[in-house]
Amino acid sequence: KVEGFPSQLLNKLPVAQPKVKTETFSSMNIQMILQFLEENKDEPIWEWFVPMFKVLLETGMRVSEVVQMKIRDIDINEQKISVLGKGNKRRNIYFRSKPIWDIICNQIYDEKGKIRTDTEWVFWYKHKNVSYGKSYLVEKKDKRFREEGLSKKTKKMIRLLKLDESLTAHDTRRYFITEMLKK
Repeated sequence: KVEGFPSQLLNKLPVAQPKVKTETFSSMNIQMILQFLEENKDEPIWEWFVPMFKVLLETGMRVSEVVQMKIRDIDINEQKISVLGKGNKRRNIYFRSKPIWDIICNQIYDEKGKIRTDTEWVFWYKHKNVSYGKSYLVEKKDKRFREEGLSKKTKKMIRLLKLDESLTAHDTRRYFITEMLKK
Protein backbone atom coordinates (compact mmCIF):
# COMPACT_ATOMS: atom_id res chain seq x y z
CA LYS A 1 0.00 0.00 0.00
CA VAL A 2 2.68 2.42 -1.09
CA GLU A 3 1.63 5.24 -3.40
CA GLY A 4 2.76 4.56 -6.95
CA PHE A 5 3.39 0.85 -6.26
CA PRO A 6 0.92 -1.39 -8.12
CA SER A 7 -1.31 -3.33 -5.73
CA GLN A 8 -0.94 -7.12 -5.61
CA LEU A 9 2.04 -7.02 -7.98
CA LEU A 10 3.80 -9.74 -5.98
CA ASN A 11 0.79 -12.06 -6.26
CA LYS A 12 1.31 -12.21 -10.01
CA LEU A 13 4.95 -13.27 -9.90
CA PRO A 14 5.53 -16.79 -11.22
CA VAL A 15 7.10 -18.68 -8.31
CA ALA A 16 7.91 -22.32 -8.89
CA GLN A 17 6.84 -24.65 -6.12
CA PRO A 18 9.82 -26.56 -4.73
CA LYS A 19 9.79 -30.27 -5.39
CA VAL A 20 9.27 -32.21 -2.18
CA LYS A 21 11.62 -35.18 -1.89
CA THR A 22 9.63 -38.34 -1.28
CA GLU A 23 12.13 -40.94 -2.50
CA THR A 24 13.60 -43.28 0.07
CA PHE A 25 15.47 -46.56 0.34
CA SER A 26 14.06 -49.49 -1.59
CA SER A 27 13.74 -52.94 -0.02
CA MET A 28 16.78 -54.01 -2.09
CA ASN A 29 18.75 -51.01 -0.73
CA ILE A 30 17.81 -51.99 2.82
CA GLN A 31 18.93 -55.60 2.29
CA MET A 32 22.28 -54.38 0.95
CA ILE A 33 22.65 -51.95 3.85
CA LEU A 34 21.78 -54.57 6.48
CA GLN A 35 24.30 -56.96 4.92
CA PHE A 36 26.93 -54.21 4.91
CA LEU A 37 26.22 -53.34 8.57
CA GLU A 38 26.52 -56.99 9.62
CA GLU A 39 29.78 -57.49 7.72
CA ASN A 40 31.35 -54.31 9.14
CA LYS A 41 30.04 -54.20 12.72
CA ASP A 42 33.44 -55.10 14.19
CA GLU A 43 35.56 -52.91 11.91
CA PRO A 44 36.98 -49.91 13.85
CA ILE A 45 36.03 -47.50 11.06
CA TRP A 46 32.37 -48.61 11.15
CA GLU A 47 31.76 -50.02 14.63
CA TRP A 48 30.44 -46.73 16.09
CA PHE A 49 28.24 -46.13 13.06
CA VAL A 50 26.49 -49.52 12.87
CA PRO A 51 24.40 -49.29 16.08
CA MET A 52 23.44 -45.68 15.41
CA PHE A 53 22.32 -46.43 11.87
CA LYS A 54 20.29 -49.42 13.03
CA VAL A 55 18.52 -47.20 15.58
CA LEU A 56 17.77 -44.72 12.79
CA LEU A 57 16.35 -47.46 10.57
CA GLU A 58 14.16 -49.14 13.17
CA THR A 59 12.83 -46.16 15.12
CA GLY A 60 12.25 -43.42 12.58
CA MET A 61 14.13 -40.99 14.80
CA ARG A 62 15.75 -37.92 13.29
CA VAL A 63 19.55 -37.92 13.02
CA SER A 64 19.71 -35.07 15.55
CA GLU A 65 17.56 -37.04 18.01
CA VAL A 66 19.78 -40.13 17.86
CA VAL A 67 23.06 -38.27 18.37
CA GLN A 68 21.58 -36.21 21.23
CA MET A 69 20.14 -39.14 23.22
CA LYS A 70 21.13 -39.00 26.86
CA ILE A 71 21.25 -41.99 29.18
CA ARG A 72 19.14 -40.22 31.81
CA ASP A 73 16.33 -39.76 29.26
CA ILE A 74 15.90 -43.51 28.71
CA ASP A 75 12.95 -45.08 30.52
CA ILE A 76 14.29 -48.59 31.16
CA ASN A 77 10.99 -50.07 32.38
CA GLU A 78 9.05 -48.82 29.35
CA GLN A 79 11.96 -49.29 26.90
CA LYS A 80 11.47 -45.80 25.51
CA ILE A 81 12.90 -42.33 25.29
CA SER A 82 11.02 -39.07 25.29
CA VAL A 83 12.42 -36.68 22.68
CA LEU A 84 11.75 -33.05 22.00
CA GLY A 85 11.19 -32.82 18.27
CA LYS A 86 10.50 -30.07 15.80
CA GLY A 87 8.16 -27.37 17.01
CA ASN A 88 9.03 -28.21 20.63
CA LYS A 89 6.69 -31.19 20.48
CA ARG A 90 7.54 -34.04 22.83
CA ARG A 91 7.00 -37.61 21.69
CA ASN A 92 7.94 -41.07 22.89
CA ILE A 93 10.12 -43.41 20.88
CA TYR A 94 9.77 -47.06 21.90
CA PHE A 95 12.64 -49.50 21.50
CA ARG A 96 10.35 -52.50 21.10
CA SER A 97 12.46 -54.78 18.94
CA LYS A 98 14.93 -56.91 20.87
CA PRO A 99 17.92 -56.07 18.63
CA ILE A 100 17.39 -52.32 19.07
CA TRP A 101 16.80 -52.59 22.82
CA ASP A 102 19.99 -54.69 23.04
CA ILE A 103 21.89 -51.89 21.26
CA ILE A 104 20.53 -49.32 23.72
CA CYS A 105 21.35 -51.55 26.73
CA ASN A 106 24.85 -52.17 25.39
CA GLN A 107 25.36 -48.41 25.31
CA ILE A 108 23.82 -47.45 28.65
CA TYR A 109 25.18 -50.26 30.85
CA ASP A 110 28.86 -50.73 31.65
CA GLU A 111 30.69 -54.07 31.66
CA LYS A 112 29.57 -54.69 35.27
CA GLY A 113 25.89 -54.34 34.31
CA LYS A 114 25.51 -50.94 35.98
CA ILE A 115 24.08 -47.84 34.36
CA ARG A 116 26.95 -45.78 32.99
CA THR A 117 28.13 -42.75 34.90
CA ASP A 118 31.25 -42.17 32.78
CA THR A 119 29.22 -40.45 30.05
CA GLU A 120 25.86 -38.75 29.71
CA TRP A 121 25.46 -39.76 26.07
CA VAL A 122 23.93 -42.97 24.74
CA PHE A 123 26.29 -42.67 21.76
CA TRP A 124 29.53 -40.97 22.78
CA TYR A 125 32.20 -39.84 20.37
CA LYS A 126 34.46 -42.48 18.86
CA HIS A 127 36.80 -42.27 15.90
CA LYS A 128 39.47 -44.36 14.24
CA ASN A 129 43.05 -43.29 14.78
CA VAL A 130 46.12 -44.66 13.03
CA SER A 131 49.54 -44.71 14.63
CA TYR A 132 52.64 -46.57 13.42
CA GLY A 133 50.54 -48.44 10.88
CA LYS A 134 48.04 -49.75 13.44
CA SER A 135 44.48 -48.48 13.71
CA TYR A 136 42.56 -48.22 16.94
CA LEU A 137 39.40 -46.62 18.25
CA VAL A 138 39.65 -43.44 20.31
CA GLU A 139 36.74 -42.68 22.64
CA LYS A 140 35.78 -39.32 24.13
CA LYS A 141 32.96 -40.06 26.54
CA ASP A 142 32.42 -36.40 27.41
CA LYS A 143 31.55 -35.63 23.79
CA ARG A 144 28.64 -36.75 21.62
CA PHE A 145 28.57 -37.38 17.90
CA ARG A 146 27.45 -34.58 15.64
CA GLU A 147 24.72 -34.91 13.04
CA GLU A 148 27.25 -34.10 10.30
CA GLY A 149 29.48 -37.02 11.29
CA LEU A 150 26.65 -39.54 11.09
CA SER A 151 25.43 -38.03 7.82
CA LYS A 152 28.90 -38.12 6.24
CA LYS A 153 29.39 -41.73 7.27
CA THR A 154 25.99 -42.60 5.78
CA LYS A 155 27.05 -40.97 2.51
CA LYS A 156 30.27 -42.97 2.54
CA MET A 157 28.32 -46.22 2.99
CA ILE A 158 25.90 -45.24 0.22
CA ARG A 159 28.82 -44.59 -2.17
CA LEU A 160 30.52 -47.88 -1.23
CA LEU A 161 27.29 -49.76 -1.93
CA LYS A 162 26.79 -47.81 -5.18
CA LEU A 163 23.30 -46.70 -4.15
CA ASP A 164 21.56 -43.56 -5.40
CA GLU A 165 23.76 -40.70 -4.15
CA SER A 166 20.73 -38.53 -3.45
CA LEU A 167 19.90 -40.80 -0.49
CA THR A 168 20.75 -39.41 2.95
CA ALA A 169 20.65 -40.41 6.60
CA HIS A 170 17.28 -38.64 6.85
CA ASP A 171 15.88 -41.11 4.33
CA THR A 172 15.92 -43.72 7.11
CA ARG A 173 13.06 -41.71 8.63
CA ARG A 174 11.13 -41.68 5.35
CA TYR A 175 11.75 -45.42 5.01
CA PHE A 176 10.48 -46.09 8.56
CA ILE A 177 7.36 -43.98 8.03
CA THR A 178 6.64 -45.67 4.67
CA GLU A 179 6.97 -49.12 6.27
CA MET A 180 4.64 -48.13 9.12
CA LEU A 181 2.04 -46.87 6.63
CA LYS A 182 2.24 -50.19 4.76
CA LYS A 183 1.62 -52.08 8.00
